[in-house]
Amino acid sequence: MRTRRPAAARICADELFRSRLENQIDLRHPLAQLSQQMPWAALE
Repeated sequence: MRTRRPAAARICADELFRSRLENQIDLRHPLAQLSQQMPWAALE
């Protein structure tokens, strides 16, 4: 019979290989710069 890992251990293992979105996006890209200028509050 296998023992199950605690939920916290599973989450930590999953996070180990997950890259943050901010590390994947080139903030110098024109679309990224445009997104920073959008009036997001007005669109909500």
